[in-house]
Amino acid sequence: KFMGSGVRQSPAQEVYEEMLYLIKEKGVRHFELLDDDFLGPASLRDGVTELLEKMCFLKQEYGITWSAGNGLIAGSTTDHLMQLINDSGCIGFRIGLESGNPEMLKKMRKPASVYSAKLFASKIRRYPNMFVASNYILGLYGEETFGQTLDTFRLSCELGLDWSSYAIYQFTSKTTSKVENLKDDKKGATECIPSKDSKDREIKMAEGVALGIDIFNIPKDTIPSRKQIAEIWFVFNLFSNYINNKNLKPEGRPDKLASWLQALQVTYPHNPYMPLFASYCYVLMNNQRQAQVELKKVGSNLHDSEYWNKRFEQFHLFDLIDKFPQSEDGAYTRLGTMREQLIKKEYLLDEEPTK
Repeated sequence: KFMGSGVRQSPAQEVYEEMLYLIKEKGVRHFELLDDDFLGPASLRDGVTELLEKMCFLKQEYGITWSAGNGLIAGSTTDHLMQLINDSGCIGFRIGLESGNPEMLKKMRKPASVYSAKLFASKIRRYPNMFVASNYILGLYGEETFGQTLDTFRLSCELGLDWSSYAIYQFTSKTTSKVENLKDDKKGATECIPSKDSKDREIKMAEGVALGIDIFNIPKDTIPSRKQIAEIWFVFNLFSNYINNKNLKPEGRPDKLASWLQALQVTYPHNPYMPLFASYCYVLMNNQRQAQVELKKVGSNLHDSEYWNKRFEQFHLFDLIDKFPQSEDGAYTRLGTMREQLIKKEYLLDEEPTK
């Protein structure tokens, strides 16, 4: 689609011909769709359908694959579109949910709801080969309470998608802050992914900030500081994507998670919990040799790192290393025990969303 007033759609035939050229002349076999509104409004849905139907042909003839890193709108994914997305070679995409709190969704003017997110999650379970992630933002507008943030964490756990990408809200426009009457802290934008805000990929444990699972003791009506939100990000990310990841449970697909964690380690080579959970994926895949390779990385990354040793102690991650499981059943038991210890039932109670 082109930039400009409203949404204007490129003709499906033109896009198809461009793809065909790249396939035949350049040997391209994978495409990344960079479109903030790929599925578009209902008035433009015919064009999307036509393109996906043409891509189904390219999948059959040339074996193409594609993915979409920009968040698609969950409410726009009809059953017919989901089938076309699958049949056209999609290996994964993200959906832009942003929040699990109805009040925040309304403030964002987001064309989505908690209900539509749950409906989408029920649809995507029919397509287990695709890696599907959801995007969330924490600390919205500088006025989101911890209770509202917790609604987002609960929704991410309930949906059970392959990955939950959390980011921290950034004040990037003084004009918007003034017009919307936002509680701008005047500190300017920083990295929206806290772990990327320093070269060592570590989130400093600041004084006066609740750490580890103690974040769940923060009063629900409290508006967390930026430093506190960074720690909340760390905990939510570790719980949602590692300890409670659906692909580390009996009904999951550990091969999908293993591939993703291998890719992440390119960007985070010194992070020890990524290879740790990758090692469990390989145990579940009956590949002890690769599991041991990952386990070696864990030891190397923990060596002489006071920061990561403290983090492992906070979340009892050393328990996953001690008496490392040699079987699928052993891995499920060890992971299940950790979930019971750390993710308390009260964190995930299906309460009424914070008003």
